[in-house]
Amino acid sequence: MAQRPSSSSVMHRSRSFRETEDESGPISIEDYNYRGDSYHSTNIPTKYPLPLLYDNADSALSARLANITGLGDNIRHYLTAHRIPFVTIEIKMFSKPGYPIDGDTKRPGLLIWVDIRDAISTASLSAARRDISDFLETNGLGDFVVDILDPVRSYVPLIYPIKSTDSHTIWYKQVREELLHIVRTEIPGKCISLSLFYVGSSFGDAIPAVTLMVDPYAVYNWQMLSSRMRVAINKPGKPKDVNLEVEIFPGKRSNLEERPGKDLSDTFTPTPKVGSSIGVLGEEGGGTLGGFVELTFGNITHQGIMTNSHVTQPPSNAPPDVHDRYTKYGVQLITDHDSEQRTTVRYMADKDNHATKEACLQKYQQRAGHVDVVNEDGFSNLVHHQGSIAQTKATIERREMFGKDASYQEQLLQSLEREADDYYLKYRYLDTMPVYLSKTLVSSGKAVSQSRKIMDWAFVSVSGNTQPVNNISHQLYDPPTGNKLPTSEEMARAKLTPENYGSQYIYLPPTGGQPRKALGKIKADRWYFKKGRTTGLTAGICNGIESYIFMNETRYLHDSEGNIIRDRSPDQTVDTKSVEYTEEWVIINAHSETREFTSQRTFCDKGDYGAFVWDWQGRLCGLLFGDVSGWCGPKLVVQDPSTPTSIGFRPTISRPDEHMGGRYQGAGLVMGINDVVRDITRRVAAPLGVNCSFPLP
Repeated sequence: MAQRPSSSSVMHRSRSFRETEDESGPISIEDYNYRGDSYHSTNIPTKYPLPLLYDNADSALSARLANITGLGDNIRHYLTAHRIPFVTIEIKMFSKPGYPIDGDTKRPGLLIWVDIRDAISTASLSAARRDISDFLETNGLGDFVVDILDPVRSYVPLIYPIKSTDSHTIWYKQVREELLHIVRTEIPGKCISLSLFYVGSSFGDAIPAVTLMVDPYAVYNWQMLSSRMRVAINKPGKPKDVNLEVEIFPGKRSNLEERPGKDLSDTFTPTPKVGSSIGVLGEEGGGTLGGFVELTFGNITHQGIMTNSHVTQPPSNAPPDVHDRYTKYGVQLITDHDSEQRTTVRYMADKDNHATKEACLQKYQQRAGHVDVVNEDGFSNLVHHQGSIAQTKATIERREMFGKDASYQEQLLQSLEREADDYYLKYRYLDTMPVYLSKTLVSSGKAVSQSRKIMDWAFVSVSGNTQPVNNISHQLYDPPTGNKLPTSEEMARAKLTPENYGSQYIYLPPTGGQPRKALGKIKADRWYFKKGRTTGLTAGICNGIESYIFMNETRYLHDSEGNIIRDRSPDQTVDTKSVEYTEEWVIINAHSETREFTSQRTFCDKGDYGAFVWDWQGRLCGLLFGDVSGWCGPKLVVQDPSTPTSIGFRPTISRPDEHMGGRYQGAGLVMGINDVVRDITRRVAAPLGVNCSFPLP
């Protein structure tokens, strides 16, 4: 990726100070970012990170505004009076889905798109917004949001990978420990991550920036902290071509709570495979099946699957002491043979099984045309869906009756019949599920290696090849099918090839789609892909330098032999040593057909954790265990070319970018598979006095 000076960046311009407000003193991180944005003015009490979700208003709200005489003319007058070039004015419901405290609350208001190509006083935006708010209040709409926004130039800090060879990266490596000391000292307990990325609303506007993500609503003197970080960055010896900015904004930690059950009806297969949904007995949610592996201790080989330790942890209703032991030690090969820590893992997670089964039934009924609905009189009517088998047959009969060609309808009928049969067969399978894979054989618990890497792995043995349930045989351990990688053609159709990410490599999966036996490594600047339960098949580039990830939970440091390191507390009682931060690889989905218009997309989301990460040669390289996000989203589809309404408002379609499941643009946190193998060897094989191997079947 090319370097560019920060002075040419929209990001740089949007951080200029407001004339009527400053950023100094202790303020929330939301207010700090808002006050530094020259292209946005709003009266929403919480200054959420942009963009928000702008839902279309219902007809009652639109009618209420339509009754105000001269509403559109007055608003346009205030904007013109303050010399603000506006594009469109829209009636919307404002929210920030999932943002802590009140982000899901929907507020009615006016969204005013502006196009500020030339410099304009930020005070003018604020003055126009206040004038419009006063006008609405005099007409009984004092609770209405007024949001004036330049969607192109406003502050939207998406992250993009920076190369390890970039001069900014080389210099950052020399100052990052000092920066780490500053943030740990100044804002302990408020940090989420610290790293170096390109930051901007698109790669064309991105600048190299030291990026600090903090907890939402964190309060501090952010301007002072930013200044101290800049002093450390600009210390004597800095090369002249290095011009690093400091960006501080709210971050989003890995969320292990599952989203609602996911409809997997279009990708479901009776045989579990890479990316399948799995869960534990007694828990509704779950995670992702990474893939099929063999784990050998001495001369004993176990066949099974790999996922995250947190995916196979005991259900939430398990006793506290069981959770405590699992957190510290995971599942041990010998000592935990019959313990409650050794959970039963199933394919699929209960939530997903239910959602998928219901979807298959509905899709079958829609295609077959056999859907009973109750009308207003309480009578049940058989509905023939448009495009259903019944409706298509009727169309064929009519066309043949009048001597018209019905070949297209006959092809459509065959397609609908195949789809109906497929969904019905899937429904029958799902009605016998979830099926039991087996119990967790070994797992890491919440561990950190000596090299300060999170260890979050679990191996689940899969006993037997098939499991009959209700006379339907389920093939459980089937590596040739389950580990099959996407073809080059599939990657190209999805626009996920290395070339789409500016990589010099070409995706070359092995013949037959089976992974290579040799394991690969997670390396800076390399292209990788994964297949997860939530976002499916995605790809991205590994950032050029590891990120500091700060813990919001207790994780335990282990020595070179896999034992928990313990410290003596002042009262001489033995205390377990926990970890404040780790150093992790981050994979960013910065996809582009045209590099200047690259936009960060979702690499992963909750429910994807446990997925294997593969390289361009089809080698297993890593295990996904979390994500980091800057709350940038939902992305919008702007401008529905509708006829203007009577009051001069032109409605738009605005929806979240649910790109394969992801509402916010999450970058993946990945542990190297070689680190996982070393951890298994130290903690499991070494105490047994045997060797450990980890081949793919």
